[in-house]
Amino acid sequence: MAAPDSAEQQQALELARRSVGQYFLGEQQPPDWSSLPSWLHEWLSVFVTLHIDESLRGCVGSLQPRRSLAEDIWFNARAAAFEDPRFKPLSAEEWPQTMLSLSVLLPSEALITENETELLQQLRPEVHGVTVVQEHRRATFLPEVWSHFSEPQDFLIALRQKAGLPPQFSAKAQYYRYATIKIPSTRLFSQ
Repeated sequence: MAAPDSAEQQQALELARRSVGQYFLGEQQPPDWSSLPSWLHEWLSVFVTLHIDESLRGCVGSLQPRRSLAEDIWFNARAAAFEDPRFKPLSAEEWPQTMLSLSVLLPSEALITENETELLQQLRPEVHGVTVVQEHRRATFLPEVWSHFSEPQDFLIALRQKAGLPPQFSAKAQYYRYATIKIPSTRLFSQ
């Protein structure tokens, strides 16, 4: 997928805004998908991230495409606002203060590694998102999460801990990298 232009980015953000706004108004019906621009019908996945005053307020997404981008934006926006288990549901009072951003995931690539050094050599901080999978445990960090860590090893330790795995490298774990198309932050509430 080519990076969406500014008008297409606004269409995606507006879809997320409408999803949350209609929820507050008690409207559950999704839009007529057929009326949306063709690029939103592509089979892609997205993470919807919400912040209030630079603090995470919700983040929900799909690692693998399972529906159109429009549908993924719609349902993940609602889930980020009202179903992220780390937070209470977004309140009407918080709504106007909340910032929204989207990260469209490009296809992931399995990494072949035998140790932490080889793994780090295949990753570019702030360019690659990373997913770790071991047995039934899985976690991901989007590319922008690298900025929260001063050392790349700390990023990987935190990722493994998020998945409920030991902090040290294990050859039993499988790693995947992916890039994203970042749609910049804007207010969730739009008049």
